[in-house]
Amino acid sequence: MNDDRTLNSANTLNNTDYSGYNLSNEILFKHRFGTIGRTFSIDVITGANDKKTIGNLLTENSSYLNNTTTIDTLNQHINSPITGYNFSTNIAYTEPIHENGQIMLSYNANYNKSNADKRTYNLDSLNNNY
Repeated sequence: MNDDRTLNSANTLNNTDYSGYNLSNEILFKHRFGTIGRTFSIDVITGANDKKTIGNLLTENSSYLNNTTTIDTLNQHINSPITGYNFSTNIAYTEPIHENGQIMLSYNANYNKSNADKRTYNLDSLNNNY
């Protein structure tokens, strides 16, 4: 506001829909040997996700300067698929080293891959398509 006159105003409408799924599983194998405290284990975890975001954005900006009103409209459609998967494993071996102790050797590996592809389309007012 300037001298009780509006200089700028904006109206925004934003609508977004999120959907998708996440899946994961885990398999554990553990073996105990004849010697107390000696074990071997392998743990495998996998997962996958597939998500989608779809939305619309409509904004109307008005500027009032020198008795002139300027209106700028932004009308967009947003499509953003996100996919990914992961894999991890842990291998462990324990060995007794004393009556009250043991040593453990372990190895852990992880692999993650995801892809996000956000695309934003402006409305073409001539053919009314994004």
